[in-house]
Amino acid sequence: MSRQSTQQESYETMDSIMEFLRSQQIECEVETLDSEALSNYQHFVKCNPDAEFDWQKLSDCFEHVFNLYASDVKEIRSKIDENAKQRTMLLEVYEKLDQERARKRIEKSMGWIKTEEEILGKIKSDISKWVHVIDTRFTKFVNRSNQ
Repeated sequence: MSRQSTQQESYETMDSIMEFLRSQQIECEVETLDSEALSNYQHFVKCNPDAEFDWQKLSDCFEHVFNLYASDVKEIRSKIDENAKQRTMLLEVYEKLDQERARKRIEKSMGWIKTEEEILGKIKSDISKWVHVIDTRFTKFVNRSNQ
C-alpha cells in the first residue's frame, strides 16, 4: 500500500483518525485499549506527529485487534456450544426423571385402582350373598304364607 494519501499530500495521523471518528459520533477511547500494538502505534504518532501515516503499522494494529476479537468470539462460541450440549444432556436427564416419576405415579394409581377393585369385588360378593340370603328367606316366607 502507498504510504501517502492519494487525494492529498497530507498524511493521516492517529489524531486525525480520532477526530474523524468523533465527527461521526463514534466513541473510541484508544487510551483504554490494552492492545500492545495499538499502544505502540499511538506512542509512535504522538512522538512523530509530522511523520507520514504508516499503513503497515495500522494494518498490524487492526490485524492484532481482529485476532483478539476472533479468539474471544471463538471462546464464546465454544462456551455456547458447551452450554448447549449440557442443556441437551440436562433435558434428557429431566425427561428420564420425569418418566420415572410418571411411571411411579401410574403404578401408585394402578395399585389404588386394584385395591379399590378388590374392595368393590368384595362388596359385590357380600351383596350377592345378602341378596341370595334375602331371596332365599323371602321365598321361604312366601312359601310359608301360601301354606
